[in-house]
Amino acid sequence: MENPIPLLRNAWANGNISDNDQWFKFTANSSTQYIHVIFGTLNNLNVQLYDNSMNLVGIQSNLQSTTTRISRSLTNGNDYYIRIWPFNSSNKGTFRITFNTSTTAPSQ
Repeated sequence: MENPIPLLRNAWANGNISDNDQWFKFTANSSTQYIHVIFGTLNNLNVQLYDNSMNLVGIQSNLQSTTTRISRSLTNGNDYYIRIWPFNSSNKGTFRITFNTSTTAPSQ
């Protein structure tokens, strides 16, 4: 993991996978967090969460066309890392990502 991009609740961050994967970091502000993605040129990607000790949190998830969010039960106040990588390793491209406590993504 190199220089994870910090995420703020309800604030969209730009992602761009030009190599293998991209990492993001956020601090949970609730026991249930939703991670939302808006597809750009990359529209089929894998998501995995890790805690501050780099232990897996939940299962790997695939996001594509009709599935644009995942939820995880986390510890409020703890830091977490999100790893994003293309479903197909030859795919590269852009996307946007954020997190919040709602099944509804925030406005852009």
